Amino acid sequence: MELGGRHAEWQRCSLRVCCRRLHVRDRGIDPDRVSASVLKYDVGQDSWSEVAPLPEPLSSHAACVVGTSIYVVGGWDAQGDTTSTVFRYDSVHDVWSTCAPMPEGRYFHRACVLGGMVYVVGGKAEDLLPMSSVARYDPTSDTWSAVAPMANGRVTFALFVLDGHMYASSEEGSEVYDPAT
Repeated sequence: MELGGRHAEWQRCSLRVCCRRLHVRDRGIDPDRVSASVLKYDVGQDSWSEVAPLPEPLSSHAACVVGTSIYVVGGWDAQGDTTSTVFRYDSVHDVWSTCAPMPEGRYFHRACVLGGMVYVVGGKAEDLLPMSSVARYDPTSDTWSAVAPMANGRVTFALFVLDGHMYASSEEGSEVYDPAT
């Protein structure tokens, strides 16, 4: 897969986040923790309700919102296999559809939206090593492209968008991605 778009890259940055330390342990798949159920929270009613279930049970996946759609990407399936599956939930019609799969399966990754594109960052693959790769999904064309990888593989990290930049931060340090450079 070729690097898409301009020659954007990740840069080290200084970022302080005040929070407790988060530890994620690989304990394998617990069948009781893999689920297809999805709940919706109604702020006005202060209540939860079930919506259409995922097409297949997943665990350790990532999700993000584009418009009125929720994209659920990767994770583990019910057999404990890493998956590259991508599902799109249409919140208006309460229905799921399958999108083009990610170029490589991953779990414990993060996802966010920047400029209308879904970015899937870091995580682990079948070899259990932290991934530095970043994949960009275009919801309009249902296609994936690779973008500049992070300098470090990351599994337990925060990912967020601020002022048109994407930030990845963990105890190993922080990096910022500017899609315009």
